[in-house]
Amino acid sequence: MSIHTAPLLRGTATQSTAADNAASTATVAATAGVKRLIFGVEGQFDIAVTSLVTLTLNVAGSEVKNWIWDYTNGPFIFMFPVALKTNVNEAVTLVLGASGTGGTSGDCTVWVASD
Repeated sequence: MSIHTAPLLRGTATQSTAADNAASTATVAATAGVKRLIFGVEGQFDIAVTSLVTLTLNVAGSEVKNWIWDYTNGPFIFMFPVALKTNVNEAVTLVLGASGTGGTSGDCTVWVASD
């Protein structure tokens, strides 16, 4: 195993707390002297949502990627073909928009390793 593949084996999933008709956010806090490798994202609801909902990936407070998904098709899962690398000391957040219906909870997950 090379030093370049070692971070791939240390990736962890960070999941948000489920939110009832509110945005849910998964956060990987900034750590001094550490870069992050972002491998993938997931957004899901506990029951089918009949509207389009946005899933937004942010690094250091700036939007990196924004997906709009029809959750009647099930959860949204996207794995990057090549990991996105942050700069040193940057937080990573993933935000799933509100379901639009009370009693419908959603959560999101981001897969990140430290470099």
